[in-house]
Amino acid sequence: MADETVLFNSATNKFCLLNRSAAVVWQTLESPQTLEVLARQLCEAFPDVSEEQARRDVESALTEFSSLSLVVGDD
Repeated sequence: MADETVLFNSATNKFCLLNRSAAVVWQTLESPQTLEVLARQLCEAFPDVSEEQARRDVESALTEFSSLSLVVGDD
């Protein structure tokens, strides 16, 4: 668990265990960010990850965060 982040949603009483890449996305979301900024941060944290893969990973993380009511999108 050393490389993972644990979130707790008090509204749902659920925990969410984040892997290293999801944790980078979560930390970058400290303030509202675009998908491009999030993907760039992921590439900086993991130099072997392509921009395309980073975008897919960010989209996946955001979808999961949203389904758990941890983030809301800008519609």
